[in-house]
Amino acid sequence: MRRIFIILTLIASAALLSECNKSKSSKAQCFFIFEHFLGVRQGTTVKFYHTNDAKTWKYSTGKDFKAPAKTDAAFYFVNNYMAVREGKVVKFFITDNTGTWKYSPGRDFSYPYSVDGIFHYHDTILGVWKGKTINFYQSFTLGDWHRGPAKEFISPDAIDEVFSVASSIIGVRSGRTVKFYGIDEHANWFYSAGKDLTLPDDVDNITCNGSKMAVLKGKTIKFYEMGSDGKWNYAEGHDFSF
Repeated sequence: MRRIFIILTLIASAALLSECNKSKSSKAQCFFIFEHFLGVRQGTTVKFYHTNDAKTWKYSTGKDFKAPAKTDAAFYFVNNYMAVREGKVVKFFITDNTGTWKYSPGRDFSYPYSVDGIFHYHDTILGVWKGKTINFYQSFTLGDWHRGPAKEFISPDAIDEVFSVASSIIGVRSGRTVKFYGIDEHANWFYSAGKDLTLPDDVDNITCNGSKMAVLKGKTIKFYEMGSDGKWNYAEGHDFSF
C-alpha cells in the first residue's frame, strides 16, 4: 500500500509540474522589433502588429511565425532574425520579409546549465540569467558564442525578468518594481537611482525600445514613455488589446 501511495504521489507531482510549465509557456508575450512594429506570441504562434500613430495597432496579415512546440520565449535579435528559446537553447530564424520564416542552422546558442531566462542585450549579445546573476555572450560569426564584453551582473533583488532598454542599459523587474542599471566609464554596473518604475499590477512581460516600454498583462499591453527627467510615465490612451 505504501509503495502504491508513493507512486501515485510521484505521478501527481509530475502532472502538476507539467501543468505549471505548460501554463508558464502558454502565457502571452510581446517584444518590440522596431518602435512601430511589435511581435505578440501566444503559445507557438507569433503575430505582428504595426502602428503609424503609436495608438492604433494593426495586425500584419500573412507575417505569422510558427514557433517550435517547446518554445519558452521568443524575441527579436538583429536584422531579419528572430530568436526562440527552448529551455537553455536559443535557435534563430530568418525572414525574407514576405512572411516566410526559416530556421538558420549553425547559429544555436546553448548554455551548459539550466537558466531562468535569456534575453537580447544589444547587437549580437545575449544575456543569460539564473537566480540573481546575469552573464553575457556574444557571437561575431556563425555560432561562435563566447563571453561578451559586459561584466557579470549580480542583482541585489530577486529577478523575475530582465530586458534591454538601450545599449548598455538594462531593466530588472522584481515583482512590480523595475530598476534600471547602466555601465560606467570603468565598465562597472551601476544603479540608476530615482528612476524606479512601480507598476500598479503584476505583469506577464515587459519589452522596451529605447524611449518606449510595453507592459503586458493578460491580453492587454500598456505603454510607458520616458520623460525628459529619465522617468517612465504611463501613456494614457495608448493601451492595445489583442
